[in-house]
Amino acid sequence: MNYNMRLPDAIKTVLLVLAVFFPFYWYNQSYLSKFSLQLVALLILVFIFHNWLARKKQNSDPISQYQTITIIIIITIITVILVLSTGGAGSILFWLLNFLLFFVAIFSRPRAGLVIALAIDAAFLLNEPQLTTNELINLISLLLMAPLAAIFSTQFLRLITAQKEIKILSNQAKEEETATLIWLALDFRNQMVKAIDLVSQIKSNLSLIPYHQRETLDRLYQDLKALFKSGQELKKKIDETTE
Repeated sequence: MNYNMRLPDAIKTVLLVLAVFFPFYWYNQSYLSKFSLQLVALLILVFIFHNWLARKKQNSDPISQYQTITIIIIITIITVILVLSTGGAGSILFWLLNFLLFFVAIFSRPRAGLVIALAIDAAFLLNEPQLTTNELINLISLLLMAPLAAIFSTQFLRLITAQKEIKILSNQAKEEETATLIWLALDFRNQMVKAIDLVSQIKSNLSLIPYHQRETLDRLYQDLKALFKSGQELKKKIDETTE
């Protein structure tokens, strides 16, 4: 069975909205709300176990494939429950929802932060029709924070992509550098030694060579020696640069 697939964005959006509305449903049920802390503890255990299991599995396993969306759902539910349990829209922990927007925008997609903000505002408006001025300010500020989360997420992802490209280019440069060093140390050196030796042997029989060709041969010999020296200096500089 092939698990190498991704959830469509529409399904991710639905899951995020459900993750926001589920805590409100839980909190409004009197027989469930008294177990809110137990639910948070259970979700933390699920979070830890899921991450441990995902590390044990290969990337082709569905547990690893859907790890990100699972973590986002768990953290969203925990955060909203904590806010509801400490005062709702006027909670002293309301600021956690701002961090939730950035977290979701970075690890899901930039627009997901706006989805979360709209869902949370809608859930609070439906759950608490009579909101105070301070609570309305909190909800409006959360909505205004969504574009900032999207911008931050976009820049963050670009930075990560740039770092990956730099790493790839660095690896390619190292491979080319290694190939250059091998060529300088083996092929270039050996061929130059052979060429210099051959010209040296020819020069030992100068009496058999016309005068005008002797000068040409001597210049060739000096050029080969200079080229060989420059190759050795280049190899030394590359070695010093990579140390």
